Amino acid sequence: MENQYDRIATITVFFAADILLYFIVLGHEGDAGWWCAYCDLMKTDWQAQGHRRGQEWTMEKLIAQATTVLETRQRLTPRETQGVRSMPVLTSVPVSHYIVSLLHITIGKGNDILNHLVDEMQASGVVFTAEYMVALENIYKYTDLMSESADKLSRFNAFSSDEISRLELEERTQMRANGTLLSPDEYQTVQQELSEILEHLSLKISLSLRISITPPF
Repeated sequence: MENQYDRIATITVFFAADILLYFIVLGHEGDAGWWCAYCDLMKTDWQAQGHRRGQEWTMEKLIAQATTVLETRQRLTPRETQGVRSMPVLTSVPVSHYIVSLLHITIGKGNDILNHLVDEMQASGVVFTAEYMVALENIYKYTDLMSESADKLSRFNAFSSDEISRLELEERTQMRANGTLLSPDEYQTVQQELSEILEHLSLKISLSLRISITPPF
């Protein structure tokens, strides 16, 4: 940057924000709970003991990966996308200058400490059987598995929505060709009949309630 004294000042820019904003700006929107913002590792990778070191992201790598994802979206698995969904929004700041979000680290570690503290306090005040401890460990294990499955389902729906819509359209087209899909007129008829049935049932329930609450005098 030049000033009135014709001197040049070099400015180094860093980026500090919430981790969700990091993922939006880097083109990883929606994957904050699944992929690393700084390398190509998936959550199940870095949680494994002795896992390999991930390949660090650079803006050049992110742009190249985003180009591949956008051009071949339907032919890539979620792992092949490496969590990249779109082009980076802010390319002037290198990924290495994204300051680690201490908020999330503090919250995560704080929650771990709190949970373990509560467990220790309970254990010191109550004698738990071995069966109870096994059941408690299973609760933690299956809770993690449920969370992981929910993440996988969310990612599958996000990346496969277009393919699912295409398959549903093919199925409806095939059903219509086979004569097993209702025509618009048939659909309206069925809807009308269902409405009449529901109305009749509602009337009977209403009459029954009136009779049941009528005082005996």
